[in-house]
Order: sequence, then C-alpha cells, then structure tokens
Amino acid sequence: MAAFAAFDKANKTLDERVTALNEEVGQRHLARLKDRPEHRLEYLLEVSVSDAKCLVKLVDVENIAKLDGPAYEAALDAYQKSYTAFDDYATAHRDEASKVVSLSFFRHSAEEYLKAAKELMRRKRDNRDFSHERGLPEHIDGHPAQVIRVFNELIDHSNGLTFRD
Repeated sequence: MAAFAAFDKANKTLDERVTALNEEVGQRHLARLKDRPEHRLEYLLEVSVSDAKCLVKLVDVENIAKLDGPAYEAALDAYQKSYTAFDDYATAHRDEASKVVSLSFFRHSAEEYLKAAKELMRRKRDNRDFSHERGLPEHIDGHPAQVIRVFNELIDHSNGLTFRD
C-alpha cells in the first residue's frame, strides 16, 4: 500500500505538471492564431474549447452545495459567449466552415455541452441536489458526471477536426 500511495502522489504531481504545460502550449497557440484572419474560425473554435476546459474544472463536486455558484456562472457565461461567437462565425462563413472535416460533430457536441452545463447551473440556482437521484449519473440532467461526459465528447470531436485549405 505504501508503494501505491507513493506512486499515486507522484502520478498526481506529473499529471498536474503535464496539464499545466499543455495549457501553456494552448495559450501560445491561441496567441498565434488571434491576429491571423485566415485562421479566424480555428481561433474561435480553440477559444471555445479553452473556455469549455475552464468550465469543466469546476464541476467535480459531490453535491450541489459544493459547486461554487459565482465562479461556475462566470465560466458558463464565458463559454456561452465563445461558443456563440464561434457558431455565429461558422454560420456566416459557410464556405470556410465547409473546409473543416467533422465540424458538424463538434458543433453538436459544443451545443450539448452548453445545455448540460446550463442544466447544472439551474440545479445550483434551484438548490436541487443530485446525490440521491437514481440512475447512471452520466445520464441525469444537471449532474456533474453528465457535464464531464459531454465535455469529453466535445474534446474527442475537437481532436478529430481537420482544417483543409
């Protein structure tokens, strides 16, 4: 058990460091895309994914009382704005959007993530806990596990995008 505890501690430290490095790389990538009009769609998409990541970091709670309402609401608002900016741009620039392989899957996942995140916010606002509900948590509306599941689908679809020239 001591060896497992030592491994678990080392693994957590490594995971945190790798996550931090990945976020730094992502921010540098966004900075490079920001001022390049020919990559506007990719930039807006990446901002949306970045905001989705910020939002999902707040949902790992055991009960609704532990969800930081103001922080979650601010992160949800940021994600909604970046998703809307991306979606509006993609709609207005259909020719550019048509060059992105699997974009429709991403758009659907991004919309589903927004819906799931909003449902969790409604639960917080209405103080409706989820800890005593029956069924698989991933399928309970407004459950953090559902938000995480839909977020993972969003990331899978964003990783599958290919930008063609």
